[in-house]
Amino acid sequence: MEHSLAVRRLTVYMRSVISLALLGALSSFAAAQCTTVVTHSGANFQSNFTGYAEAGLVDGEAAAASFVIPASAFPIKLNLTEMIFATSNATVLTTTVWEVFGYEGTPTNGTLAFSYAADDIMLPYLRLGPGTQGTNIQFSVDPGDPEQIILQNNGSNTVTIGYRVLQHNNPPTPPNAPDSNTNAFPTIDSNGISQISRNWLYAVDVGSPLQAPPGWSNFQSLPFWVRPSGDWNIRFTYESTNPVSITDDPDSVSVALGQPATFSVVAQGANLQYQWYQGATPVQNVSGRIFGAQTPDLIFLTTQPQDAGNYTCVVSATCGVVTSDPATLSFSSGLPTISGQVNLDDFVGAPGGRPFLLRFRNVGGTTDIATVAGTLNPNGTYSVNKPGALGNGNYQVNLDIQHWLRDKLASVAVNSNGATNVNFNPVNGDADDSGEVDAADIDAVIADFGGSGVMTDMDGSLEVDAADIDIVIANFGSTDE
Repeated sequence: MEHSLAVRRLTVYMRSVISLALLGALSSFAAAQCTTVVTHSGANFQSNFTGYAEAGLVDGEAAAASFVIPASAFPIKLNLTEMIFATSNATVLTTTVWEVFGYEGTPTNGTLAFSYAADDIMLPYLRLGPGTQGTNIQFSVDPGDPEQIILQNNGSNTVTIGYRVLQHNNPPTPPNAPDSNTNAFPTIDSNGISQISRNWLYAVDVGSPLQAPPGWSNFQSLPFWVRPSGDWNIRFTYESTNPVSITDDPDSVSVALGQPATFSVVAQGANLQYQWYQGATPVQNVSGRIFGAQTPDLIFLTTQPQDAGNYTCVVSATCGVVTSDPATLSFSSGLPTISGQVNLDDFVGAPGGRPFLLRFRNVGGTTDIATVAGTLNPNGTYSVNKPGALGNGNYQVNLDIQHWLRDKLASVAVNSNGATNVNFNPVNGDADDSGEVDAADIDAVIADFGGSGVMTDMDGSLEVDAADIDIVIANFGSTDE
């Protein structure tokens, strides 16, 4: 390419050259999934076209465009490549021998994946009559052929498509540029360059000081006097061979009402998007309670009665939509629950199975209006059914538990679902359950020293010893709240 000044603005009526039923050492591909069309050009590839003929390209030089593809779409199947060639005020019938090729990556960091030259048998030569004419050279493989061109990801998420002029109708004598009235040329977009680093020129050495650097250069690295003024009119249509699919359906969940619940789905495909449904209704995020309605994980921080039902996740991708198998959210008890954590002070034993009693009173009251008994879980958490006598409102809640002073929460909000995070931090050392840690508790521990009394084994070590006396002394004088 001697220089880029020999360009002609032209408006032409498009004709197409389509290659079909190509065979060769290609990759196997089972079925089409979906198609994506990419181009840097704003040209009309279907009908009338306005642009520039890049009339400086000599035999052996090539135009190419690199396209970034979503990583999840690879491997991809080539559906169609296109490039617009044109003549400008040609005085003769022009015949051009051309070649189409593709790289996995860019021309400088990738691998040549395919290359096919026109032979005028399977791939016809480009023939344009006198005048100003254009052709969209389209290259494809017969979609019914079991062997297709499959392009892999070389790590750059990039594929490059290019066309080469193998032989002009009227080749020039180097270092002269081809005669623009007797040859056809690749074209560029009249709207300028939108992707300066993703358009490429392959130049040959014609012995001119004004020529482009031999070999591959992207437009950004070309000297301004040989840089085309627009994107190459190249378009690429591909299919992802990664259809969307679900590899792990959500599991059904049964929890106590008010407790957390989670559904999870695992899917694969390109550009995945998620939407959970309860029956036919899309799930919406609820601040502070429901999260992840448009993610792989649907999370209920607290469950409510209306959450019960069947859930599915619809996963959409570049290549299709799929719905998970249904999973059910159910409740292990039909009653609302009171749940929380009891932090046992100075206790080294296992809290699991330790009995407790919750007493509910009106705020500031002294009389129980409801009680409920339960046992702690191994991690100190608990969940009990909400007493039927409790309506919606705020209540004072007291905790009774062996040899700990009664702990009190001054006001707990209880609703139709019960209450969560009802947490207690009782004080240890009340061996005689008198409501105060005093001398009588020290006497009780000493009397049982060496034994394993439930009320005197303050630290849960299964032996009444000096550590239990130390606990009573440390909390001496403390009383029920």
